[in-house]
Amino acid sequence: RYIQAMIQKIEAYGPYIVICPGTALPHADAEEGVIYEAASLMRLKKPVDFHHEMNDPVKYVIGMSVKSAESVNQAIYDLMMIFGNERIRQILDKLTRHLLWKHLMD
Repeated sequence: RYIQAMIQKIEAYGPYIVICPGTALPHADAEEGVIYEAASLMRLKKPVDFHHEMNDPVKYVIGMSVKSAESVNQAIYDLMMIFGNERIRQILDKLTRHLLWKHLMD
């Protein structure tokens, strides 16, 4: 149910989830089926165009489920600080899948 709500939000509001260059943060309201707070990260082999005039194409997709507006606001800010930094994105782009996972877990 939560994933369907994320899709519906994108269909309704457009590319609002593209928060900084090359990075999308799909999410929906907690009432749409959040069981616990979580996040997932995908680095796409083939970037996707969300029709965002400044931040396309998207290479990183960070799926989020959050239980409060405060949590989502803090998460968006933190992720913008990371993925909005060109140098950090260049480093992430060069990492192999194994090393990317290791860096995220450290």
